[in-house]
Amino acid sequence: MKNLLLLLNFLLLPVIVSAQWVQAENPEDIRLGAGGFGIIGDTVFTGSALTSGFDSDPKALYKSGDDGKTWIIANPESGLQNKGLSFYSLTGLESGLYLSRNRELNISTDGGLNWITSGTFPEGDESIPRHFVQLGNVVVGGAQGDTNNGSDGIFRKVDDGDWEPANEGLPEAQDEDLVTPQIFDLELSGDRILLTAGSDVYFSDDTAKTWTRFTGFGTYINQLAVGNDLVIGAGFRSGQAYLYKSTDNGTTFERIDRPGDFRPGIRTLHFSDGYFYAAIEANFEGDGGIYVSEDGETWSLLGLKNARITNINTTDNKVLVSVQNWIDADSLRGVWSFPKTDVIVTSSELEETPSSFALNQNYPNPFNPSTSISFKLNEAGTAQLQVFNMLGQKVATLVDGFKSAGSHTVNFDASNFSSGVYIYRLQVGESIQVRRMMLIK
Repeated sequence: MKNLLLLLNFLLLPVIVSAQWVQAENPEDIRLGAGGFGIIGDTVFTGSALTSGFDSDPKALYKSGDDGKTWIIANPESGLQNKGLSFYSLTGLESGLYLSRNRELNISTDGGLNWITSGTFPEGDESIPRHFVQLGNVVVGGAQGDTNNGSDGIFRKVDDGDWEPANEGLPEAQDEDLVTPQIFDLELSGDRILLTAGSDVYFSDDTAKTWTRFTGFGTYINQLAVGNDLVIGAGFRSGQAYLYKSTDNGTTFERIDRPGDFRPGIRTLHFSDGYFYAAIEANFEGDGGIYVSEDGETWSLLGLKNARITNINTTDNKVLVSVQNWIDADSLRGVWSFPKTDVIVTSSELEETPSSFALNQNYPNPFNPSTSISFKLNEAGTAQLQVFNMLGQKVATLVDGFKSAGSHTVNFDASNFSSGVYIYRLQVGESIQVRRMMLIK
């Protein structure tokens, strides 16, 4: 039982990597994970980009048959390799694998062996198809354009027919170069199709022939995830992150409290096998990481703190994420995987101040080579203050024993440590607080 509690406490630490996360081996000069993941059967597909230069410079399409552990080029003769086009998205549907790159849509119906070019959506030569869902024999796609890249909107095709616009009920864009507000997400909820256009949610119960705006107040939703009889929505506007929940299949939404760690914004949402997964935006102050929840309100940190995660998907056995870059170590970019059997939901309120004690920010910060860390105990008790590096390894124990009530200050001498971000954690009983500090030499 003690080991289990230690494990749960460790998972709540804002460390970059917990022991369960495994990085896929990247081929030389290649970063895997560009464009996300398309899954067909037991095979996972992903794009790749050069590790130097612009992230939009792709090298090839890769595939994995072992849950993302190892990767090989997917059919070098397919005509998709080394063309210098950007991989925007990969989506695995019942009718095939859809690959959107630059202003071109490629479809494979034989597991990536051969590809056909579907062309651009008909509304404009610059439309970019990025989001796809399939309901029966109808495939619905969302083209996310902008004022420089032409129009966007919703399109649908039946069987092998042509793409046709499907925007009835959607608002017109304020910008004359766009058809509708930007399409950020498309999701299935039973026989209902949900989409986010601009910052609102719309739904269709007739395979995208017509659309209806959700009922309620204005929202800032651009990401959706559906599961556990819930629809969870997330958005970001004017420096604020927002979280919403719908219990009636997206007809109405209510705003729910988001954890403090979500303040940089939710970059993407995903649902699989009873769990919602959220990738939190990383910024220069840290943050970021993957969080997991069963109800959209109680979230646990799963790991990958300080990583800028662009995509989440799941196989039968693993959670897969694409890390575009890392605040502290760009060599850790690429594909990472986590065993589904190790997913645990506890609490994500890492910075909530318990009534029994308070952990203060170190001073000075940044520091070189030493800094002072102070804390206050409202009651006497056993306290443990430890320092961890960004790999989750303990590097120092500053306090470990009985302390009287009141204020305490300890010195941390980092003369023998390398520059970087460190985590210090105070545990009193079963309560934990953590903070970050930066050593600059």
